[in-house]
Amino acid sequence: MRLSSQTTDSSSRASSRWGSLKSSTQMFLVALIIQVIATVLSLIAVYGSLSSPSGTLTLFLVCLVGSIIASALVMILTVVGLFRYRHMTLWNALLLIFTVVTNPVVVLALLATAL
Repeated sequence: MRLSSQTTDSSSRASSRWGSLKSSTQMFLVALIIQVIATVLSLIAVYGSLSSPSGTLTLFLVCLVGSIIASALVMILTVVGLFRYRHMTLWNALLLIFTVVTNPVVVLALLATAL
């Protein structure tokens, strides 16, 4: 009985810390965490290699698709944050610009036009 009350207390403390933030800040933090994940997936796609060529290609494609999906989600969150909340306008704009610049689709399109 005591163990369950301790678990409830710790989870309620974590939710109260998260709940004390403004909605705009919560949305920005979620978008920032997803952008970090997208960036890490992009780096793994470019620099990750396995012993077999087919494994390397599979790793590249899976990480690239995951990064594209994560970047799209970050773009949606930041655009909603820009239009809905005025509190984090500058930070959402900066995150949106960073997301567009580091989006794998944009980077591959720029590489294709440069070649």
